[in-house]
Amino acid sequence: MNLKRGFWRITLVLSVVGAIFCAFCAVGLVLDERDNARSYLQWKEGQYKEKYGILPPKALKGLDFSVPPDEFKKEGERKTLDEMATTPKKKWMPKSAVLVKEPRGQGMFSDLVQQTAEEEIRELRNGFWVNLSEERMESICVLAFLAGGVIGFFCTLVTIWLVGLSVYKLIRWIVLGFYD
Repeated sequence: MNLKRGFWRITLVLSVVGAIFCAFCAVGLVLDERDNARSYLQWKEGQYKEKYGILPPKALKGLDFSVPPDEFKKEGERKTLDEMATTPKKKWMPKSAVLVKEPRGQGMFSDLVQQTAEEEIRELRNGFWVNLSEERMESICVLAFLAGGVIGFFCTLVTIWLVGLSVYKLIRWIVLGFYD
């Protein structure tokens, strides 16, 4: 009887630890989803600016694309913003990002591509995760924490209970000599 009580206590403690772990993982997933949506929008707007030379209409304020990504820099080379402003773009931009004049007759196609890009950026700006206010984000994080905790508790409880029961049955089967 004492052995069963001890196993039950260990199972509950491990279930609480599993619940806490799952709760923090759930909050992390929610925050990661929001950050990914905002980063993707910023990346799309950066591509639009590189290709067309301007930000798309009604761009988010506070975005700075004047500093190139680290992958375009040479190794060991660190430049300040002032140095970057005086350096021509062609020196630090990859060849694929330098604008090339289109041959005649493709203006209509490029307008259609530009409109499609603007529409995609507009859809991204109207996305759920991008427009989420801080209060709503906090409430979603609290709900994710609670749901992750409950799910983690019960999943860990059932898993440990089933594993413990299986080990108990295996040991009993081995000790009784395969006759039970």
